[in-house]
Amino acid sequence: MIVLGVVVIGVSGVICRTEAPEGNEQSMTALANVADGTYEAAAMGFGGDVTVQVKVENHVITSIATDTPSETAELGGAAAPTVAQSIVDAQSLAVDGGSGATLTSQAVLGAVESALGDAGADVDALK
Repeated sequence: MIVLGVVVIGVSGVICRTEAPEGNEQSMTALANVADGTYEAAAMGFGGDVTVQVKVENHVITSIATDTPSETAELGGAAAPTVAQSIVDAQSLAVDGGSGATLTSQAVLGAVESALGDAGADVDALK
């Protein structure tokens, strides 16, 4: 039996998808001015900087890789890729954070917002 839509989360927090996310009208409008590419930004988490790489294709957020070298592995390190995947799935910054990892979750959201804002996105429309 073949399973589709499996998400693999590695130690580094990199998220790999086996299916392409679909944009919604709101997110595609918010990302209308964003050229295809990968955009990086960082924000302060619990233990240090949380870095994200946001990949955009055809006005859709297709993946978000997280790097959380200074976060507690079991809390922030585990929450960061989960929050990133929630953003990709929802095509929105209006997602819940990881339980017990509020600062790391906020850092992921802030870094994604910064990366997309710098790329020309209407981040307010993504909230």
